[in-house]
Amino acid sequence: MIHCDTCGVVPAPYEDLPIVLPEDANLLEGGKSPLPTLDYFRKTTCPKCGRSDARRETDTMDTFVESSWYYERYCSPHYNEGIFDKAAVDYWMPVDQYIGGVEHAILHLLYSRYYTRVLRDFGLVSYKEPFTRLLTQGMVCKETVSCPEHGFLLPEEISGSSEDRTCSFCGKAAVIGRVEKMSKSKKNVVNPKTLLERYGADTTRLFCLFAAPPERDLEWSEQGVDGGYRFLKRVWRLMFNWMELFRDVPAFEGSPDDLEGNIRDLYKKIHETIRKVSNDIEDRFHFNTAISAVMELVNAMYGIETEKAHADVMKFAMKTSLLLLSPMVPHFTEELWHILGGSSNILLESWPSYKEEALVKDELLIVAQVNGKLRGKFSIAADAADDAIREKALADENVQRFIADKAIKKVIVVKKKLVNIVV
Repeated sequence: MIHCDTCGVVPAPYEDLPIVLPEDANLLEGGKSPLPTLDYFRKTTCPKCGRSDARRETDTMDTFVESSWYYERYCSPHYNEGIFDKAAVDYWMPVDQYIGGVEHAILHLLYSRYYTRVLRDFGLVSYKEPFTRLLTQGMVCKETVSCPEHGFLLPEEISGSSEDRTCSFCGKAAVIGRVEKMSKSKKNVVNPKTLLERYGADTTRLFCLFAAPPERDLEWSEQGVDGGYRFLKRVWRLMFNWMELFRDVPAFEGSPDDLEGNIRDLYKKIHETIRKVSNDIEDRFHFNTAISAVMELVNAMYGIETEKAHADVMKFAMKTSLLLLSPMVPHFTEELWHILGGSSNILLESWPSYKEEALVKDELLIVAQVNGKLRGKFSIAADAADDAIREKALADENVQRFIADKAIKKVIVVKKKLVNIVV
């Protein structure tokens, strides 16, 4: 395109295409383009009116030109004999995980795939797709609040609470709008500084991860942030309730067969939690369900009586809880980790592993049905035979009410899951 003070923006004549960029130009300091400084390229004649002071367009490099292949350059950043070292790219690429907002699906993601096809056709790369896995993350949303006179309002420009909010400039009743993606133009944003001063970075991060799975939109909630804060306070209190009993006591490393009662149940719960959190994070990036699993473990820990005999298993539970929470609340867990006796940074510790033997259930929950409809539930030993499961189902009080004096035609036992009684 050519810029003319008389004609405006004018396309270059078809017969002049392609416009070849100069090859003897060097980038300016900071990576700036040299084209605006090169008069022999920039100055031209307007093809429409003939003015000799027309200017050729110098902004020729779209931002996506660089971002569509930078990850290949990262594989060999010091390579000086081409755009990248093909051997290094063959080793590292394609990218294992791509995470981006929904707008990337029609912008960066699309352009990157196109560039990769071109690089493959040139023989520079050996793969067709640049990314192995894709996660499209949701948006952070919040309700809009506006004033008939002053337009959209920031949270600090609103007085009152709940439905009785008013504009702090004029006192008029504020209008509560839709829940929309946070944006500066609609002022439905939250000042991070306010949250950091009130709750700290860890609590804010915990809420963002817990409020929704990553592929869903997250609706901002002050109550949700406060809930995350209360949970971390529970973990902190639990640590200090047991701190004296933890002294000089190693964390339990034995077998569940060495334990009994609710402390055995807690030990098994620890290993169930390790498995769930590991799978949720590694396979699905579902930090919300991973955090929920740790919350359940903390609840189970609160059910253990504070006495020396339980300190070794409780210390194992506390260490595991901190390790599982460390990716989400690193500062908080680092503090407690050192109080617990950790000598290195918690983020440098190995991720906990679970024992298969600890995942074997002592009891099973069996569903009892009558003619296919749920009529009761009961627990039974995991090694119980089908006949014992059948007898317990028939003796269940709720089941008896629906059988009454009817003739039983058939009892179907689906092993270790349910009993269906046909009458």
